This record gives sequence, C-alpha cells and structure tokens, in this order.
Amino acid sequence: LVNPAMLRLFRAERADRLIGRDVLELFAPGARAQVRERIRRLYESAQSVRLTEVEYLRCDGTLFRGEVSAVSFTFDGRPAVQVVARDITERKNAERALRRSEERFRSLTELSSDWYWEQDEALRFTYVSPGFEERSKHDPALVLGRRRWDFDNVMPESGTWDDHRKLLEARKPFRDFEQITVRADGTRVHISSSGEPVYDESGGFLGYRGVSSNITGRKVAEERLEQLAQFDTVTGLANRNLLHERLGHAVLQSRRRNRGAGVLYVDLDRFKLVNDTHGHHVGDELLRHVG
Repeated sequence: LVNPAMLRLFRAERADRLIGRDVLELFAPGARAQVRERIRRLYESAQSVRLTEVEYLRCDGTLFRGEVSAVSFTFDGRPAVQVVARDITERKNAERALRRSEERFRSLTELSSDWYWEQDEALRFTYVSPGFEERSKHDPALVLGRRRWDFDNVMPESGTWDDHRKLLEARKPFRDFEQITVRADGTRVHISSSGEPVYDESGGFLGYRGVSSNITGRKVAEERLEQLAQFDTVTGLANRNLLHERLGHAVLQSRRRNRGAGVLYVDLDRFKLVNDTHGHHVGDELLRHVG
C-alpha cells in the first residue's frame, strides 16, 4: 500500500510503479545495506526505527535526501511494517546555506580588524568574537557579563554615558560611539562601536549586537596631524594658524564684553647671525629656550 503523497514523492504516475517492488529498490545503492539491516531488526522484534538522512531513488532515477520512520506490527497473523517517508531536501539545502553563511561570517570576522559582540536585555556582554583580545587589548573574561560603562578605566569620547544609556533605553541603533580605555601603564586604547537592537519573533527586546574596532592608530595619526597643523615643530608653541584662531576668539570675547584685547609681539634681533655662525641646530635650541 502506498498513499498519493508517496507517489508524488517518488514521481510515480501510478501505484503499480511502486507496489510489488522490493522496498530496497527505493533507496540509493549506497544506503541499501543499512536499510536491509534495519528492516531485519523490525521483523525480528516489534519495535520502531527512525532512519535519518537516507538517500532515496525516485522512479525517474533522481535522488533525494529523506527521513523514514518505521514500526513493525502483526497483520492477519503475519509480520508487517508501516513506513512514513519524508523529503528533507529543502531542509538540508537550508542547513547547507546556513552553514555556508556562518562560515563566511566566521571567515570575515577573523580577517577583519573589527570584532562582533552581543549583549543581553540588561546590556551585559554575552559574546565577543574570536580575535577580540588581540584587537581590543582587553581580556574577554573581564568583559563578559558586564556593561560598557562598568569599567573605571573606560570613558566615553563621543558624548556621555548618560546620553549613550538614554539612546539604548530608547532601543535605537548607534554608530561610531567612541570610548577610551586607559591601561595600567598609562597608554590609551581608542574603541569605536556601532550596534543595533535585537528582537524576538513576538517583538520582545533581546539586547544589542554590533561591531567594534580599535581606532587607536587612527586617533594617534589625527592628533599628530592636528599637532603639525597648529603647533610649531621646533618649539611646540602655537603656530600662525592657531594664533589666528585664538586671536579671533579673543576679538569676539572683547567685543562681547566691551573690553580691549592686547597682542604681544616678540622679535629676536640678529637671530640670522646665530644660524650663520653657529649652525641651525644652535638656532633651533635658542628658539626652544626663548619659547
């Protein structure tokens, strides 16, 4: 006996394409030994068997992955077996696609300079991706179970903790939130984070997930560029650009308060003579002392 679903599953136009055939012919050649052994056990003792991920052979010669549940019983005084087969090709394809997606995510995470993190509904870190310790210079064991603001040596660089907490309480995504970690040796580690809220199927809040990156190198470069743009390389004093900026502020303040503003100009007479007779390195040293 076969039902209409069985006919569709095995692409049989009529029931006689299946009825009367050896049941092993419905399985791929490589699976028949396993199936034969399971059937033998079924006939020897009343029991149920579940074969998982068995490869079947359709009437048109194509193969598909499936599961079968079987139970033995007595029918008209003779042993019989009832079987339910199910096509799991779509599920297996979905599992393979998910596995490939996870492999891609894991590979990209390992290659990236960023790391991935997750937080629970109380905003405590529950997961950080591999490579976190190397890239962030933090011990994962000290981070998991704690919130971003639970560390005495960590301070926000963009905004305040109150502003950040209000944004999270409103369940809003955030981008490029920067914080500074001051290590025991006094060095600073700059971290930039972006995250989004996560919800379950019913809309319940589960927490946040996102990515972070160590931007210390970029921040040091920016500070160096700012230093070069606004300060003299020899004396470390403000250069002409910064002077104009500060002078503009002073003029505005004097106008607002109806007060005067003074500018002091210092000139070094015969400075060229020092360079010409003793060399520029001596002239630079003189400038530093005067500065």
